[in-house]
Amino acid sequence: MLALPCSPLPRLQFPWGFRPPQGFVLPHYTPRAPPSVPTPKQLGYTMPGEFEQHAACWMGWPTSGYLWREGARPAQEQYAGIAKAISQFEPLKMIASPGAVGGACRALNGRQHHAVCSVGVS
Repeated sequence: MLALPCSPLPRLQFPWGFRPPQGFVLPHYTPRAPPSVPTPKQLGYTMPGEFEQHAACWMGWPTSGYLWREGARPAQEQYAGIAKAISQFEPLKMIASPGAVGGACRALNGRQHHAVCSVGVS
């Protein structure tokens, strides 16, 4: 596990009455890697355009009640609709946390060209 130096959360006004959890700290941010570390471009990575040929579209299934309102239900309905539309034109792979795989599979109705992949986060 990577341990990052953290600093206490500054006194901020959050919109919509949002309050971070008790003891929440922002990680220390270093804007640049040391010069000895190669950049993604130097390693040969690129970010292809959406129009470029690819094997599949990847999406992440929303589950976090911390990030999504109403337990992520409205977001899940929208993601399922987007996934169904995309899968009419190309294969779609949905990443879901292990506890959400069943819900994602049900929402996508086992449509052809859909694959739900369980990805654990530690």
